[in-house]
Amino acid sequence: GNTISLQYGTSMWLYSSCDSKRFLTQVNSTFAACALTSICSLGVSYQTAAPTTTSDRSCKPVTQCVLGVSFQTAAPTLTSDRICSPVSQCAVLGVTYEATPPTLTSDRVCARVRRCD
Repeated sequence: GNTISLQYGTSMWLYSSCDSKRFLTQVNSTFAACALTSICSLGVSYQTAAPTTTSDRSCKPVTQCVLGVSFQTAAPTLTSDRICSPVSQCAVLGVTYEATPPTLTSDRVCARVRRCD
């Protein structure tokens, strides 16, 4: 089978490689073990570093959009974060108003005030 060398201090050790769902981790100066690779969860976390034969996968929490402040413009994947954009403001008093409120996945829709004659 395949072997992996790990260095601990000035010593070099050879170990058999782990299966594809595990990575070899140094426990102490004379012992290494196979550990389960972490799993990122879609919509909860995304991968920031892929696992190797001697390192675990790194996952970060997915960014959360804030209702009324930001909305999702790109959905998260297992390898990319969610992208949130600022919600549009209907801030011109007497000129624009909120026609449709924002959601977590859509922007606010502003409309122009129509004047009655």
